[in-house]
Amino acid sequence: MKKGMVAVEDTMCEGVIIGILSRLPAKSVLRFKSVCKAWRTLIEEHFFVEKHFEQLQRGANTRPDSIMFVNYNDSRLYSLDIESLSLSCDEEQVELPEKVLRSHNYLLGLSSTYNMLLLLGSCNGLICMQNGKSISLWNPCTRTYSQVVYPPKDTQFVRTMTFGFGYDAKVKDYKLVRITCFHDQLEQQNASEVKVLTLSTNTWRRLYYVPYNVGSTPGKLINGALHWIDVYRNLLICFNVEEEKVKEMAKPVYMTNNKVRNVRVFELAGCLALVCRSTKKGSDIEVWVMKEYGLENSWTKMFSIDLKRLPCSSFRPHCSCSIRPLHILKNNEGILLGRNNSLVLFKPNGNGYQNFYGLSSLVSSFLTYRGSLVHLDEKE
Repeated sequence: MKKGMVAVEDTMCEGVIIGILSRLPAKSVLRFKSVCKAWRTLIEEHFFVEKHFEQLQRGANTRPDSIMFVNYNDSRLYSLDIESLSLSCDEEQVELPEKVLRSHNYLLGLSSTYNMLLLLGSCNGLICMQNGKSISLWNPCTRTYSQVVYPPKDTQFVRTMTFGFGYDAKVKDYKLVRITCFHDQLEQQNASEVKVLTLSTNTWRRLYYVPYNVGSTPGKLINGALHWIDVYRNLLICFNVEEEKVKEMAKPVYMTNNKVRNVRVFELAGCLALVCRSTKKGSDIEVWVMKEYGLENSWTKMFSIDLKRLPCSSFRPHCSCSIRPLHILKNNEGILLGRNNSLVLFKPNGNGYQNFYGLSSLVSSFLTYRGSLVHLDEKE
């Protein structure tokens, strides 16, 4: 028996128990802590947390199990389990019961002088959040958090600034990336500075400048890289977290050969996804997914959504920017969209749209994540 390993019931092999528990979702594992003292000790062991993390990394199921969102009016943080949504029912209007919405105390090391909470990203069950000039990492499952040093004040004129959060598997450490677009008055052009913070050192490093302006939308993490869209040229830009290099990626040929608007990048079921507004049908948005990461010809149009048919509000020319794809159902039977104060399920081969309302108020940001047992420095 390993040092520190707890004794478990003689009727079951401890290896079998560990094997089963390490493959379960984090929320399920944490519920098993109440079975007995031995199981609680086992689940809190560092080696078990590492084993569960390894299973999470190599697991075939990369789909999120929860949705996190911020209330626009009071910046309160809420979450709900995707399983709690009746995605299989046929009712067009479904009210979300209050019991499925969980309110969180988000002021974990964050400044309370601001009221503009932003969700910067999620990785391995950790949520990266910003409130003014305070940044924290937080694990909702283990209820632990770490404060992150905010970058030093910039001396140049800042046009846009964005962050991205990811994991470097090579050094087993988390990294926060900041891309700041400055206006170069001498050259009369934009240049973006790339800085990286490594969690273990909690210090920022300047890497280099790149000729892109990726705006202020947080980067989306897919396949160990963070992704943005250049706001002026509609280029797809990615930053490899491990190699710390920036490069351009190919978009769908359709987007290259046709005029499209409002191109945005998302992560869907572990895949890189692009959403754009079609100019041929002004009220449509299209969802494209790269089935095999890095393979240009694997881009596939998964959904074409008529905004005029959305049940949550009437169509407005700019409203495609407020649509946020969150989750693709198994077998691609539908896609869950976040918009304003509701969630909308679009079923292309079924009954059209299903509206889940009751998110209390306008939502300023949505984020999906999959729970983990990863522990951070501080406890709530």
